[in-house]
Amino acid sequence: MSSKPLPFIALLLTALSLVPVGAHFFELPNKLGLDQHAYFTVQAIYRGWAFFGIALVGAILADCGLAAAARRRQPAAFPWALAGALLMVASLAVFFVWVFPTNQATANWTIVPPDWERLRRHWEYGHAVSAILTAGAFCSVAWALLEWAIRISLNSIAKRLRIPYATPGSQGSGRANLPKHEPDSLRIQEKKNRRPGSRIGPRGWGNE
Repeated sequence: MSSKPLPFIALLLTALSLVPVGAHFFELPNKLGLDQHAYFTVQAIYRGWAFFGIALVGAILADCGLAAAARRRQPAAFPWALAGALLMVASLAVFFVWVFPTNQATANWTIVPPDWERLRRHWEYGHAVSAILTAGAFCSVAWALLEWAIRISLNSIAKRLRIPYATPGSQGSGRANLPKHEPDSLRIQEKKNRRPGSRIGPRGWGNE
């Protein structure tokens, strides 16, 4: 894998993006049962969480960069990296379609509109969907990095053994191509088995 920090940054920012929506996901069953006063009181604890949006935007950019790098250098990891980027974009879209309008309608849950229960459902379920999408993005990015690392490890092993290895997307089948010449041990054994005075055939075998 590249020595540049992009893969690490992509995974880290995607994980950070999962923190707030994951918390909302697990709080949902209890919060839906709260009355109006209790619910608006609880909503006040999320002030300042908007800064997690920086991690979300950063994760989208980093995941897109990872997908572009994988397409050029490691095609086997590209589909997973691309899936991670698309899932993060979908999570952001869900936020602006369901969650952001409720924040606007309630002034970030500081005023109580008549349809606050409907807005609450949009807010809670919007975060739940975002949590599922972000979790999928994290798994996709992690799998892309694992796939990338496996391919690099196989290449490294093949180089040490002096066996050419073609990665998927490049020429070749992606399998190690064994040398076509006969192993030294086989030639030594043939020499030992050759009887004195025998002729050497076209392939070096002893002929009577």
